Amino acid sequence: PTDGRISNESPLGKALLGKKAGQKVEFKTPSGSQSITIVSVQ
Repeated sequence: PTDGRISNESPLGKALLGKKAGQKVEFKTPSGSQSITIVSVQ
């Protein structure tokens, strides 16, 4: 994202809603499943 924000309508944005730093999040993209760990929330 050019302004440093993630849309809450995107697969990643939907997966991040309500989560906190340190939590692991899994989400689906057109190219397959992805998994990330949240480092910080600003």
